[in-house]
Amino acid sequence: ADLVTITDVEAGVTDTLRRTEAGVYQTTPKLGPGQLNHTYRLLVVRGSQRVEATTRLRPCTPLDSISFAVPDDLETGAKEDTSRIATIYFREPAGRGDYYRLYFYRNNIWRNRREPFFFDDEYYDGNYGDPRINGYFVAIGDTVRVEMRSLDRPAYDYLTGLANALFQGGTPFDSPPANAPTNLSGGALGYFSASQVRTVEGVVR
Repeated sequence: ADLVTITDVEAGVTDTLRRTEAGVYQTTPKLGPGQLNHTYRLLVVRGSQRVEATTRLRPCTPLDSISFAVPDDLETGAKEDTSRIATIYFREPAGRGDYYRLYFYRNNIWRNRREPFFFDDEYYDGNYGDPRINGYFVAIGDTVRVEMRSLDRPAYDYLTGLANALFQGGTPFDSPPANAPTNLSGGALGYFSASQVRTVEGVVR
């Protein structure tokens, strides 16, 4: 790209990002840390092509703790003596319209890269949440870290569309896969999002 900028709309500050390697651009101290409930605008210029997007940095509820338990049923890949399933705990604030994404790390390796785990507050709104990280077994001695990141509605809609495209049934009766809805202009794919990050970590005993 010839130019990549991010603007904090409320603060009126525009930062020109530095290219650190192919396809990777980094903010400078001018922009500073993200501010909750601020709107950020992305601009990418490459030749005559111009891509823009906006996102709002929503707050993320803190994670209280993490626990590990023997799976209810020993699915394929589980070992009866050592396999565990992680559960995280948090208090979800009252008021509908919160969206979250979970990143699951086992021994510092991001395990759910290909299967995004995201959800809204339909079931947890104003209550205590305790989702299990199903499908990802851990073993005694593993270090497990879970990050929960806030999403705005466009990012949640993008991930929903992406998941629908990835996990169609694969039958002749499926509708043709469509691109996930994006907040990027100019026909670009993907999405632009800002998140607050909360983290909890534990060692499987």
